[in-house]
Amino acid sequence: MRVAVLWEEAWHAGLEEASRQHFGENDTAGMVETMRELHRRVEAGATTPLEREFLRKYGDSIRTAGQYLRRYAGHGSAADITRAWEEYFEIYNAMSKRLESLTSLALHQVSPALLAARNLVLAVPGTYASAMSGGIGDGEHLWRGNEAAAVAAAQRIVTGSGQGVVAEASSRGGSGMGAGGAIAALPGIAGGLVGVTGDPLGSAGGAAGGAGA
Repeated sequence: MRVAVLWEEAWHAGLEEASRQHFGENDTAGMVETMRELHRRVEAGATTPLEREFLRKYGDSIRTAGQYLRRYAGHGSAADITRAWEEYFEIYNAMSKRLESLTSLALHQVSPALLAARNLVLAVPGTYASAMSGGIGDGEHLWRGNEAAAVAAAQRIVTGSGQGVVAEASSRGGSGMGAGGAIAALPGIAGGLVGVTGDPLGSAGGAAGGAGA
């Protein structure tokens, strides 16, 4: 289950794009704007444990590169852009190694808010309908108080026969399989780990040579 694009993935892809603009197309203005957007994301502050870890790893280098980038934007000194890219190359290489070894993520590190969410109404992608024919009823409140129907619907989805199914992720515990259990039965919907590929952004090259599931 893909939850979001990680900061490392966004920066890895952004640095590749900026490198292509600056070194490949001689579009320095485009490169500066690409990097400014990446810096703005970081400057907005971390909201998850993984983003705070990102700042601990790369924060100093990112701030240093950002200072050179701002100086370049203000004065147009080639020396400043060269120094900025020295930092960016170091950041990119470190991120490449990290992403190559990344195979799973704990949900509490990626999205504590999603992990803590309760009583959500979830629609299986491609199957939601707000109102359906055949006596199934109102989609949003379809399974409230009708957990047996939720289980049956989940089973139909697992076997490929369910259409237009909406189920409620209940916060109820216990060994019985309620609406929350029905959601858990769907492949890829529930679980503590979020799988990613070794290089989620699909690049095998370096920044100078030109980053889910």
